[in-house]
Amino acid sequence: MILFLFININDRKVIILKEYILTFLRIAKPKRVKTEAIEKYLYKEYKDFYEEQGYYNEFARTMLKLVEEGLIKPVKSWGENSLFPPLYNGYQFTPQENTNEIQVQKLLTMFHPTLSFSYYMTNYNQYQIDEPFIYAISDFLYEKGKQGVEIISVNERSFELFHDEKLLKRPQGRTLLKHLGITYKDLACYETHEPFFYIKSKKQQKKRPQVLIIENKDTFFSLKRLFQSGMNTWSGISFDFLVYAEGKKIIHSISFMQEILENDQDCHIYYYGDMDPSGIRIWYSMSKNTPYTCEPFVPFYLDLLKKHENHTIQQRTEQFVSEEELTVFYSYFRAEEAVRMQEIFAKRHYLPQEGLTKVDYRRLGSV
Repeated sequence: MILFLFININDRKVIILKEYILTFLRIAKPKRVKTEAIEKYLYKEYKDFYEEQGYYNEFARTMLKLVEEGLIKPVKSWGENSLFPPLYNGYQFTPQENTNEIQVQKLLTMFHPTLSFSYYMTNYNQYQIDEPFIYAISDFLYEKGKQGVEIISVNERSFELFHDEKLLKRPQGRTLLKHLGITYKDLACYETHEPFFYIKSKKQQKKRPQVLIIENKDTFFSLKRLFQSGMNTWSGISFDFLVYAEGKKIIHSISFMQEILENDQDCHIYYYGDMDPSGIRIWYSMSKNTPYTCEPFVPFYLDLLKKHENHTIQQRTEQFVSEEELTVFYSYFRAEEAVRMQEIFAKRHYLPQEGLTKVDYRRLGSV
């Protein structure tokens, strides 16, 4: 018979606090850690959760429980603090013995069969740290099999399982799922994407939508007004979406494109930003964060270069861009065009995309 435990929310909160303490002590260098440092870590990394647990009282109770279970041991030579209940001024993690036959049997029979325990078979110390989380996940999988569950967001599921809405998204949570051989899909949850502001063309959308992403706000609004008046075509490309990048934010929010495309559509993305190292780096980083084809919108860059090449501006702060990023960006231009841009950057100058106005975009565009 397969045995498993249903842990109520209050108990789950306690064992989550235990896990946080153990994780910190296990990786701490040096191995002996001041009690004050452990509490400061909890307050810094898990402030809301720690406050909810009642600060020192619950912390002390949890530390004493960990000592009782043999998972940590006090550094008695450091003496005790003057608080109540008293704790020693230092503790360290206590490594456990290798997995024995009884422990192996527990791993193979106590939990839902979806979970893989090949990692924990040879890392029983980590299992002892992760055990409360594994129980919570196993309980959920059994309930899911009995009655089905609604698919909800990762943070919502994380709070439901662990009373910590961020745990599943932290490296700690992602590693836990990896060790168990499961994904968010197994937990019936999905990642949410940081949204961006966009305008959709009123015209018939193509099978493969064309997307124009604009780095800065003023340029976006100039193009938005033309877009809404019916002008959405430049250099023969009719755009279905106009997106405001909001500077570097687009590097991460580009994944939101999956939410606005229909039926897992593909799309072709064009980007137009400042002609400077920072703008090039934003485009390059964004292109690496999306499965869609993503290239600079060359016509706008060339018109900006043609109009203001002799009126470039000194960079206010030093900007860094790698040789690879520049090389890939230049590959979309003819050699002589790339050289002209290189000369601008060599002087630590740049051209803001605001060098083109709505008048220019109207001149370059067509309905």
